[in-house]
Formats: sequence, C-alpha cells, structure tokens
Amino acid sequence: MPFSSPSLLSTPYTTLPIPRNLIPPRQSPSPSTTTTTSPTPHILWIGCTTTPTTDTNAVTNPRASMFIHRNLGPLLSATDLSTQSALEWSLNLLGVEHIVVCGHYGCSFLSTPSTSTEEQTTSWGVWGKDIAAFHAEHARLRKGMGKEEEEKRFEELYVLAEAEWLGRQEMVRKAVVERGLRVWAFVWDEERGEGVRVVRTGEKVDGEV
Repeated sequence: MPFSSPSLLSTPYTTLPIPRNLIPPRQSPSPSTTTTTSPTPHILWIGCTTTPTTDTNAVTNPRASMFIHRNLGPLLSATDLSTQSALEWSLNLLGVEHIVVCGHYGCSFLSTPSTSTEEQTTSWGVWGKDIAAFHAEHARLRKGMGKEEEEKRFEELYVLAEAEWLGRQEMVRKAVVERGLRVWAFVWDEERGEGVRVVRTGEKVDGEV
C-alpha cells in the first residue's frame, strides 16, 4: 500500500496535458515474439473498475498495444494476487515498456471510502480503510478548500502515490534498468474527454532540455 507516508500529502506536484503521442510504439522485441506472430502489448494500463473505458483515449496508442488491468481505485497492493499476476505477466512475458496508472476524477470508490467497523471486516473494507485514513488526514490539512477541488487534489495525489509505489517494486526497477521502462501517473476527466499527467515538481518532463 502506498499510503504509509504522511509526507505524501504535502508532496509538491503539478498536472500537465498529456501529449497524444506521449508513448511511442514498441521500441524493443517482446520476449514472446518467438512464439507468436501477433503484435504484443507494450503498455500495462492500470485503471479503475468504476471508470468508463474511455480513459485509454488519453493517448493515441491502439487498444491492441495495451494489457489492461483494472482494480477498485485503482488500488495496488503487494498482497493482491491479481495485481502481482498482472505485473509479472506484463513485465516478464510481454516485456512492456510503459506502465500507466490511470485514475479518474469523481471516482466513487475514492470519494466514499469504507469507515464502519462492520465494513472493515469485509474484503472491501480492508482495502478501503487505508484510503479512509488518507482521506481524513487530507481533509484536515486542506481545510477551507472547496469539496470539488479537494477531491480532485486527492485523486491526483493518490495516483502519484500508486505510480511511485510501483516504481519501488523490484521487478519494476529491474525493467527500468534493463530496458528503460517508464511509469506514468494519469488522471482521466470524463467530462472534458481528456486526461492530465501528474508529476512531482522539479521532475524532468519529456521534451525539456
């Protein structure tokens, strides 16, 4: 879980437009090309189960170039078999070159986290209790901020935390070293039909010198 550090809430960051051609076509052969002639995905797209599937329109890459994995949130965890299986399949078999963690504004799972004792004994509650604690601390620090603005900021921080957590995982770090894997944090805005990229302040942005 990426919510263990309270300092995350004060992380300086910015949101940027997503260039439609941000992610190029596959740059290196897939490990599985020796067993199939079909094109293999080179993007692992981690999205939320409650978002419209239009979130992949944030980039121009065809769906066939993506291995799409969805979870509530999209919540990632080292103990979640589904997440770990998707990572292992994508990194080791498909040899993906990009991982996109894409949340969305207005996420019902993030805006209504589980807080009751009874709910926290269920699978849903176990997942949601960390988000509930994160929500409470975020609300305390962001007093005076409008509800819509607060929820947007929460979603942006949340997706940034997920992407940075992924970047610390051993199999991801290995792929970064071996083939230059990139991990991206996106938030999709369904009303506007476009997404934004979330980056830490000071991080070098593609296209900058």
